[in-house]
Amino acid sequence: MDKRSLTKFYVAAVLFFGWSTVQGAIQAQKPVQDFLDKGDARMMVGGHVHIGLLGWVSLALMGTLYYLVPLLSEKPLSWPNLVKWIFWIETVAGAAIGALLVAAGIKSGMSYDDGLRGTALDDAITPLMIPLSIFSIICGITALLFVAQIVHTATKK
Repeated sequence: MDKRSLTKFYVAAVLFFGWSTVQGAIQAQKPVQDFLDKGDARMMVGGHVHIGLLGWVSLALMGTLYYLVPLLSEKPLSWPNLVKWIFWIETVAGAAIGALLVAAGIKSGMSYDDGLRGTALDDAITPLMIPLSIFSIICGITALLFVAQIVHTATKK
């Protein structure tokens, strides 16, 4: 694997780290903490966690494993063309998941302030939850492809 092509994993990871850090600092503020207690506004916290884990940590780890596993096992990376796909799908899906969780949290909190409760509150965020679910499934499948690729590389004869 070309080291230069792995740089994008680290650049994207650092951008997600910045997003996660700024969002965490905002969420720590008292007015935002009060807002998070309304409806399902706490989904914004889930967005922060996903940006930190799917973005910052996962992409940095993927870049590291893509470099180290072939180096240490002395075996070429299985299915090297998959790396580009995994990078772009994980980056786009991870950003979409984070953004949709933040948007759903804001929409839920605002709808709660407008008096919505129960299924009416759920209905208000459904348009955001559907694409969120789709991106989550895509991200999960892509993560499994990454796992298969690394395990196959490490264990092949």
